This record gives sequence, C-alpha cells and structure tokens, in this order.
Amino acid sequence: MPTQAATQISLTWLRRSLFLVSMPIFFINFSLPVQAKALGANATEIGWLIGLFSFTLLFMRPLVGFGMDRFGRRPFFLAALLLYVFTYAGYGFAQELEAIYAGRILQGFAAAMLLVAVDTITADLTDSASLGNEMGKNIQAQTRSTFVGAFIGFGLVGMVPLLAWSYSFTLFAVFAGLGLLFALVKLPESACQIGTASEAVLGDNSADRSLQIIGQGSEQRGMPVNKPKQFRRFLMILMPIGFCGSMIQPMYLVYLQDQFTSDTRLLSWEFLPAGILFAILPAKMGRFVDHGNTVLYLVYALGLAGITCMLIPVFTTFWSLVMVYAVSVVPWTLVDPARKVLVLTFAEVNEVAKSFGILEMYYGIGATTGPIAGGYLYDLVSPQSPFYFNGILSMLVALFLFLLFSKERST
Repeated sequence: MPTQAATQISLTWLRRSLFLVSMPIFFINFSLPVQAKALGANATEIGWLIGLFSFTLLFMRPLVGFGMDRFGRRPFFLAALLLYVFTYAGYGFAQELEAIYAGRILQGFAAAMLLVAVDTITADLTDSASLGNEMGKNIQAQTRSTFVGAFIGFGLVGMVPLLAWSYSFTLFAVFAGLGLLFALVKLPESACQIGTASEAVLGDNSADRSLQIIGQGSEQRGMPVNKPKQFRRFLMILMPIGFCGSMIQPMYLVYLQDQFTSDTRLLSWEFLPAGILFAILPAKMGRFVDHGNTVLYLVYALGLAGITCMLIPVFTTFWSLVMVYAVSVVPWTLVDPARKVLVLTFAEVNEVAKSFGILEMYYGIGATTGPIAGGYLYDLVSPQSPFYFNGILSMLVALFLFLLFSKERST
C-alpha cells in the first residue's frame, strides 16, 4: 500500500498533465460554434457539431474501461495524451468545417481515454472520505487550465487574427506534449495501488452513505443492497442528467449572438463568470458529497439547476443574462463530483474502470442528444424554448431520482 504522501504526489502529477492537455477546451467550445455560424451553419448544425464529440465517446468509453481493468490505467492515459498532441496539431491546419468535424471525432477518442483514466486513477489513490473532494480538484484543474488556454487563444486572436487558429493550436500541441512527458516520467501505474477508495467505498456496505438514502433509519444501515439493480437504475438516471447538462451551453452562445451582439470581443466574456465558479467550487461541493447524503445533494442540485435555467430567457440585457447563466452552472459543480462518487457505490472492486466507462457511456448518450434537441427546439419552436424545456426536465429528473431511491429504501 503506498503512503499518503506518495499517492498525493501521483495525484499532483496526474493533475499537472491534465492541466497541460486541457488548455484549449474553453477556446474550442467558444470558437467552434462561432466559426460554424460564420460558415453559414444554423443552430441545428451547430448542435450536431457539439454532439459529435459526445457521440464518439459513447463507443470508446466502455471499451477503454474494460481495457484499463485488464491492462492497467497508465498505458491508456499516456495514449490519450499522445493522441491529444496529434489532435491539436491537426486542428492547427483545419480551415474548413469538414476538417473541424474530423478533428472533433479524433478529439473524442482522446477524451474517452483521458477522462476515464483520470477518474479511475483518482479512485485508485484516494480515500473514500475525500473522494468527492479529489474528483472536484480534477474538475478545477481542467477549468483553470482553460483560462490559460483562453488567454493564449484570444490573445493571439487580438494580435494576429489571421494566424491565431494555427499558432494557438501549435502551442496547445506543445503543452500537451509536455504533459505527456511529465506523465511518462513521473506517473506510476495505479492499478496495483487499489485499496484506498476501492476497498473502503466498494467493499463496505455499512459505510456506504449513498445507499443509506434519504433519511434511512439507522437500523437499516447494515442491510445488504442489490448493487447490480441499483447500478442499472442509476445508469438510467444518468442519461437525462447528461442531456440536461449538455443542451444549454451551445444554445446560450447562439442566443446571445441572435438577441444581443455578434461582436466576438464582447462574446468572449460570456463564459467568464461561469468559468470562475467552475474553477473554485467543484472541490468545495465535493466535500458536501463526502460528508453528506450524496443522492439527496444530487436531487437538490438538479432541482436548482432547472429553476435557474428557466430564468435565463427572462433577463433582457446582455450582462444580466451572463450573470444568471453563471448562477445556473453552480448546481452543476456539485452534480459532476456526485455522479462520479455514486458510481463507486455500485462498482465491483476489480471493475472500477469498467464501471466508470459504463457510467460515462450512459451520461454521454444524454450529452450527445442534448445539443441536437436544443438546436431543433431553437430553430423550430423558439429561441427561449430550450431553456424552458431543459429547466422542466431537470426538475422532473430530480423528482424521479428522489422517488426512485426513496422506493428503494422502502423495499
């Protein structure tokens, strides 16, 4: 069993590589819809562009998880970093919509390996009492990295607009290469270190908070639980959660462009307040998950996400809309660490990566269809309809989650 200091060092190097490879995420999310719209794409086509990335992940994540449980985590993590190097270098030469579509597919393969590997390595090395916090730190590392990437990308747009795309992704490829080098030299295999979160969370039902659902009496806490049955039910909940989580961001950008301004300098500020919250809140929200009822917190978060999403089209000025959107993402800073902690509740100790892969596949089904459905609603119903639909669905999912696990408690 590795020492606590050794595991923290491994997590530090894991996050450094994650930081270096994640820099373009915000820049890509901003520039792809804008560039597609400039090329004449409508909201539906933009939705397909965003959903294509998630669609690629669907096929890869279960296979990646299966392979990690048998061949280790490190080879897949290194392969993901290497693939990102080639992806970013390829983006640098992409000047047409078709080439960007191809790049999104390649990026999807890399992301499938990277994200499952990061979650699984973190679960291998982390004590169950701090797992939500550590998962939140991973999210924060990615978010903070995107601020650096945005500074590089938009800085180059201001200085050399005609060459900014090529120059920025060349730099991103170099940074991803440094992340690969760090991981290659400093990050050991973690599969042989299973025993921290895996044994504590997966092997002890009496200590499993999330199966002591919603006020379950203390006399029931030691009762055995049907994990496969719980896992199947949880997976079905993940699809609408992924749907709600992915629908609004691309439609929010299109909505701002159509209703307020197409000035890219002003639009570049639209995600800044939300990004700052994602850079500081996930680890703090993860602490709630670690020391409370995970399912109940997830119910509250989804309900609040629905209410705030429905408020977005109510505001009629650019900056008020930006601020209410930032408020609407706060509940999602809890949803992400909570769903990752919950999957370990139902996983077998020797199938942690496989469980994460299946988790992300079901979540990805929703994430793939969310932007597409949002685009259709935006084009065929009204620009406000995706926000109202998403808000109502989020609240219904929260209610269904509450009732599902309350029923499970009583059976």
